[in-house]
Amino acid sequence: MSEKGLHVSIPAFYFDREKLLQLARDNHNTFTHANPFPHIVFDNFIPVELISLLADEFPRVEEGKWTFWGPGDTIQTKRQFEKFGTSDETQFGPFTRHFMMQLNSDTFLRFLQILAGIEHLIPDPSFNRCGMHSTGMGGKLMIHTDQNRYPIEGRFHQILNAIFFINPDWREDYGGHLELWNKDLSKCEASILPIANRLVIFETGRFSFHGHPNPVTCPPHRRRNSLAVYYYMWDRPEDGRYQGYQEGVNWYAVRPEEKLVGKWIKLKRIIKKFVPPILMQVYDKIIGKK
Repeated sequence: MSEKGLHVSIPAFYFDREKLLQLARDNHNTFTHANPFPHIVFDNFIPVELISLLADEFPRVEEGKWTFWGPGDTIQTKRQFEKFGTSDETQFGPFTRHFMMQLNSDTFLRFLQILAGIEHLIPDPSFNRCGMHSTGMGGKLMIHTDQNRYPIEGRFHQILNAIFFINPDWREDYGGHLELWNKDLSKCEASILPIANRLVIFETGRFSFHGHPNPVTCPPHRRRNSLAVYYYMWDRPEDGRYQGYQEGVNWYAVRPEEKLVGKWIKLKRIIKKFVPPILMQVYDKIIGKK
């Protein structure tokens, strides 16, 4: 028996396999040659009538069971405006839950494999550390590289992120742009407005610096909402873009006012080499980082 919506009727939406695979073939070179690292942006990715359904189902932060994930290793604004998330599919609306499963379907995995030129992608049906994300006015997310988040630790290496934005009528002056930075963190190479029905797919690795470091400037009643899904591979080989299993998120201060924070981050990395992990976990919990 389902937790929600026992008698709710939802659209029977499924990706058209042939159209999706052709889209992947047509955009393979665009993805692999993108700067500063492989990525691509697709607009109007699903029928427009489904966006309002996803937006209507997206719960407010005051509702449901959210986890406070925060802005990164930096100074926080008011807690209610920072990044919240939930990986618990029982908190998704009926159609949202169905749509998220489509993003883990065989059809979508084949699409990603052709697009990125990767064989044997592995989905995570538990949506560990992904799922629904929400950030309010003044909230931000520091530039960072991802840790490996597969719920079973070992040899599952994160390799692709998919972020689907569901923000109807989102204006340029609301901010919240997803930023992709170059390898030496000297320049933002891509700035992507989180408008509704926009799908962003990018490769993750040691130098896939991304985030939205500038505070969101939307009205108080709006939030930057998205759905995120992560994909993995078994025994990912090391190369120029990937240098092994990353156990924690690496945060980077790129805004001028975060220079002091940047010095603390560097010091913290040194401290981590000498302090038992359990003590660092206690520290993170005390200051509200996840």
